[in-house]
Amino acid sequence: MSVKRRELVRHLEKNGYILFREGARHSIFYKGDIMVPLKRRTQIDNITANRICRQAEIDEIF
Repeated sequence: MSVKRRELVRHLEKNGYILFREGARHSIFYKGDIMVPLKRRTQIDNITANRICRQAEIDEIF
């Protein structure tokens, strides 16, 4: 299964993360001293989405 990138971005923003910069292959979000890279693809598999949530120290919902 996979998750739409937009859903994961909304989940990050709802938990206080802000877009720091856009790269060629990743978008970087930050909150305080935590930075989280997010691939620039339309679909992200659930395992990767949950790892991003763990890295961001927020609830895993996927």
